[in-house]
Amino acid sequence: MKGYQGKSNFEVLRLIRDARSTEGATRGVLNILALRIYPNRDYFCFRSLKTIAEEAQLSVRQVQRSLNELKEMGLVRSEKRSHTSNNYWINVDLLVRQVEARKNEPNSPSGGPPDLICTSETETH
Repeated sequence: MKGYQGKSNFEVLRLIRDARSTEGATRGVLNILALRIYPNRDYFCFRSLKTIAEEAQLSVRQVQRSLNELKEMGLVRSEKRSHTSNNYWINVDLLVRQVEARKNEPNSPSGGPPDLICTSETETH
């Protein structure tokens, strides 16, 4: 993650949005972590499951499932910190690669799904 050292929390949030590799509760948990990271410390933060759940307005079980999904995807790494909280690192390199891959998708010049185009055949009045 050295190449991306120093991206602000909001730049990381933008990467999460543009990568579009997560959705729903999983994206909510990743966004909460992104808001709490220390960019100058390898995108590290520490939170309890309870705190993440409160901030994301999810149950602790939903947060656990989302974190497991994020770990399986390689987007988050975690380590037990204490009886009440864990250390988390966001894989910003992977987010950057996902954004770059989306930009290179055919029919997706903006890095997103093709825009819906209204024509006279599809318009309804």
